[in-house]
Amino acid sequence: MKTSRLLPGFAAAAFLGLTGCAGLRYQPEVPVLPRSAGEPVPLKVGLVVENTNPQMDASGFAAMYVANQSQVDFGRLLADGIRGSHLFEDVRYPMPHTMESLQNADLVFNASFTRSFNADPAKGPKAFLTGFLLFLPVCFIEYDDHYGATGRVTVDDTHGKWVKEYSQTLDLTASWKLFSEGRSYKEGPPTAASGLVAQLVQAMIADRTLFEKLARDKTSRPARKAAPVPAPEEAAAPAQAEAPAQTAPSEGPAAEPAPEPVQPAEKPKPKKPITSNDDQL
Repeated sequence: MKTSRLLPGFAAAAFLGLTGCAGLRYQPEVPVLPRSAGEPVPLKVGLVVENTNPQMDASGFAAMYVANQSQVDFGRLLADGIRGSHLFEDVRYPMPHTMESLQNADLVFNASFTRSFNADPAKGPKAFLTGFLLFLPVCFIEYDDHYGATGRVTVDDTHGKWVKEYSQTLDLTASWKLFSEGRSYKEGPPTAASGLVAQLVQAMIADRTLFEKLARDKTSRPARKAAPVPAPEEAAAPAQAEAPAQTAPSEGPAAEPAPEPVQPAEKPKPKKPITSNDDQL
């Protein structure tokens, strides 16, 4: 009877103990995606990302596991972050490498990312101590893994002229206890990536004045004038002027009078034959 009364107490103690041994916290605090004040700047942005899921540079315990199982789409995170900030009128991602796309974008963002993972170098001794003491200190020993992320974004105008460059690095420490190990390996990489994107967007919002100036310059720039189209009458007049004048067909040189027919020469009359002496005299 007494044993049955003690069971709920042991169960509650076990639950509280396991809950305390499954803690996970990040240092420093993960940045939250900011939002720009005011209306979006009337600029269209095209985003080009070199490698949306860069290979992780991992070292230490569980390095290969973390590197192979963590998939992060930096391009999508950055595009959604810029859209969510309401800083620009439109953000196109992915942006095709075509002349038409470049002409339709006021700004082109070229982004590249790297990421890393460094396990707690003291994880081996901590695990040995925990096992040696029959897991009694399991709720008091924390493991500190480091998740790193670096982003670089260059901003060019539609003509390829350099405008601005942003470079941010985030070193996030994930402090976890024994029963939160798997959760840390799963949540750490995307959490670091999201924090890095928040830093990049915050830096862009800080340059809102620059982007507003670019928008004003675009508005004040005179539009290209199309070649004037001549009116139908004006267009027909030169054509008539350039057309060769029609002249009456030439009659050619004056015809010479036909030569008179040649009259046949008269035949000489035959001489009278001599038949008598008188004729001879």
